[in-house]
Amino acid sequence: MFDITQAYAQYAGGPLTVIVGKFTTLHGTEVIASTGNVNISRSILFGSVPFTHTGVRATWALSDTFSLIAGVNNGWDQLTDANKGKTLELGLTANPIKPLNIALSAYSGKENAAQSGAALAGPDGTRTSVDLVVSYQITDPLSIGIEYLNVQQKNYVSLADGSTMTGKFSGFAGYITYMFSPKFRGTIRLESTDDKDGERFGQPATAQKFKEGTLTVAYLPADSFELRAELRQDQADQKAFSDSAGNTSKSQSSVAFSALYKF
Repeated sequence: MFDITQAYAQYAGGPLTVIVGKFTTLHGTEVIASTGNVNISRSILFGSVPFTHTGVRATWALSDTFSLIAGVNNGWDQLTDANKGKTLELGLTANPIKPLNIALSAYSGKENAAQSGAALAGPDGTRTSVDLVVSYQITDPLSIGIEYLNVQQKNYVSLADGSTMTGKFSGFAGYITYMFSPKFRGTIRLESTDDKDGERFGQPATAQKFKEGTLTVAYLPADSFELRAELRQDQADQKAFSDSAGNTSKSQSSVAFSALYKF
């Protein structure tokens, strides 16, 4: 299936920029295009936020260091809204000092809990998500970043007794990136998430708490070409991972290699 990630019309005048159409989310550290990330694999948090929205977004530059964002759209990853309720988005980006970047964003709107993992389709309920991303360039070669995400879905249907509740999911991610030389980069990503209601991974919840640690090394022989190698370890509080033989385990190890050409 062919899918265009972004397609929108834009107006820019003075401090105001307005876009109308389909565009990527305000949430998250990591982005859809691999070239915009420093790891090969995506974080757990990346799969826990919307990817795109269809609607209208306005950005007002208060100054060179602060911008406000507001918009209305059809919800999480929906070209056409599944209901009549729209989703509101709000954002703030700040660069108060040169090495520090802050992005705070929030979404709230009517969604169906079945879209976020519930096996029973209950009444639409308000889904609210808040995401904070902070990055800091400690020195020229060393940078760190953190992300916190909290998602709440009302009218989430419990498979145990068919009652509705508020499903909750939250998580932290941390990044450390070091440029050993202009051609070699190393990145460590650490994550911890809590999915006690099965909002993220569905019901019945095989596991509630997940952690992962990822080490990615990159070789950049040219500006347009990059080679990466990665080692990742995932851990759960219950046996949530299975191998090709059907054996289950609380942990999973993976190795990945990639080559990227940037156009």
